[in-house]
Amino acid sequence: MGTGPTIITPLDFRGQTPAETTRRPPWRRRVMTLVVLCLVALLAAAGWFVLTAQQVTITITPDPDTMRVEGSWRLELAGRFLMRPGPYEVSATAAGHHPLAETIEVVRGGDGQFHFELQPRPGIVSIACVGADAPDTLIAGAQTRVGDRPPAPAPITEIELDGGEHAVEVRHDRYQTLLTTIAVEGFDRRQSFTLTLRPDWAPVEIATTPVNASVWLDGVEVATTPCRIDVDSGERTLELRAEGFEPWRRTLAIAAEEPVTLADITLAPVRGTLRITTTPPGGQVVVDGDYAGLAPVEVEVRPEADLLVRVARDGYEPAERTARVGARQVTDVAFALTPRLGVIRFDVEPADAVLFVDGVRQGLVPPEITLTAEAHRLRLEAPGFTPFIRDIRPRVGVPQRIQATLTRLVVTGEETADPLAASTGYRFASIEGGTYTMGASRRERGRRANESLRTIELRRPFAMGVREVTNAEFRVFRKEHESESGDAVPLGGADRPVVRVTWDDAARFCNWLSVKDELPPVYVERGDRMHAADPIPTGYRLPTEAEWEYCIRSGPEPRRPYPWGAGSTPPAPIANLADESAAQVLGLTITGYDDGYAGTAPVASFPPNALGLRDLAGNVAEWCHDYYSIPASDPDRTVVDPTGPPRGAHHVIRGSSWRHSMISPLRSSFRDYSAQKRDDVGFRLARYLTEPTP
Repeated sequence: MGTGPTIITPLDFRGQTPAETTRRPPWRRRVMTLVVLCLVALLAAAGWFVLTAQQVTITITPDPDTMRVEGSWRLELAGRFLMRPGPYEVSATAAGHHPLAETIEVVRGGDGQFHFELQPRPGIVSIACVGADAPDTLIAGAQTRVGDRPPAPAPITEIELDGGEHAVEVRHDRYQTLLTTIAVEGFDRRQSFTLTLRPDWAPVEIATTPVNASVWLDGVEVATTPCRIDVDSGERTLELRAEGFEPWRRTLAIAAEEPVTLADITLAPVRGTLRITTTPPGGQVVVDGDYAGLAPVEVEVRPEADLLVRVARDGYEPAERTARVGARQVTDVAFALTPRLGVIRFDVEPADAVLFVDGVRQGLVPPEITLTAEAHRLRLEAPGFTPFIRDIRPRVGVPQRIQATLTRLVVTGEETADPLAASTGYRFASIEGGTYTMGASRRERGRRANESLRTIELRRPFAMGVREVTNAEFRVFRKEHESESGDAVPLGGADRPVVRVTWDDAARFCNWLSVKDELPPVYVERGDRMHAADPIPTGYRLPTEAEWEYCIRSGPEPRRPYPWGAGSTPPAPIANLADESAAQVLGLTITGYDDGYAGTAPVASFPPNALGLRDLAGNVAEWCHDYYSIPASDPDRTVVDPTGPPRGAHHVIRGSSWRHSMISPLRSSFRDYSAQKRDDVGFRLARYLTEPTP
């Protein structure tokens, strides 16, 4: 196809109108359109955000130094926030506080309130100790406990403690324990506390004649006199020693910060000891004109000097001797007194009457008897007759006659044992003795390891108190004694057994009654302690442990475990034990047992045993003569009249008491011991009826 000619057609010319001359380029219109669309979108987004966001308030106490909120869409307006629902991280800091880092969850419809508290940081604390006696000097090593922290030696430097009050306890060997509080500010602030400890000692000033005596405190040499020493509080043993002088000893009760002055202490020159005995015992002893007491007696005297010792005893010729003793030596001076004798003749009915002289059995009444010219108590007894008693003093060269017809005794059902009365009315049962097995078999229920099996033979006749010594009897000897212990149980009645007495108290009572009844005292006082004479004379004493167990085992079944038989529950009423009436006081009692007494009972309130003895079981446990020991178990060897070891720290206690309810102490073989008084321990009397065998 061919190409034809192009025809150009002319147009009419016309000029641009004003509107046409100002029309923008197309690209500018596109930009404007885009801007408008963006504004519309932003306005729509803002509207959407405003309509869908949650108003949130975040408060922090105290006001933080910095605070940041990170998370989704949020807008802060005047301390408040508009936030879309979702999690946000809130962090804040403030001086002296731990940083805050918390996550919050904004939910649609929530209250939008969030409150946080910044936690204060602990304070930095240092603690030091000084003494009130030296406030400028730090005390090293004082064990310091702050709150529940383990104790640490002071000074303590820069430990972290939370703000507030903290308890502080400080202990030191030489200072009183301090209990106090410290107020810690916290907030990283540094504080130092200086605690003042009060001395736990007192100054003691000592001056002696002579000077330069060595000072020993609790067995350690610490100074020489004159001196001033600091002594820790409490009971302290002070001893002063100087060559050629007797040691000076005292127990000091030191109170903290209370000075003690021991001035003008004159030490005594060294002494010797005269140990003076008389046969028979009881002679009055005078050394160089000074009364020294009744023999046997130990007397401290000046050494290396000739001393005149004189002795006298009613019914015996006086005697004297010169003695000399070395320094710190013991010299024995023994006098065999020559009796001044008189004759007593008897005309007595019935013919089988038995004679006791000063409580010692002599056998059937002889036609006549020769006695020392001193006061004697004669007692004539026969079964079924009232005893005949006569006090008499034989005369040298002038025989005396006693004519007596005993009166038949009307039996009233009282004690069946043969009683021997002391001058106070205290009664005894005459015990002939015998052989028995002491202790308990290993198979016995409730047995203790100290109850060794031994074969005992009691050869020397003795008298055992029918009952325990009462408060009324003991107060004749020591009127100020009080048995009450403060518990809500009656212990102090006149007819109740005396309690709260030491073994030494009981031994002194025995000696007092022996002197009163003109019997030879059994116990010798050395220092502040009582010791038994050897051999033991016929005066009043405490029962030996072997005598005591022999008496409680009397009856047809001596090997029965309990005083009342084989069963652990006693038949009521048979003894004053921890019964149900004492439940509020003791707590642990014997179920179903009621003896009617919450504390001690009047003596002899319960039936006697086969020997006529009362209250060996129950009421109060009883002091015995013996020092406590645990002898070897040897039933194949017979021990005759044992009196215990020669020395010890404790004495034997036998028997149950009003406090006992358990199986072990209710048994006949139960053994206890002590060196202290108790509110359930008393005693009864005993004495030998024959003189010791040479």
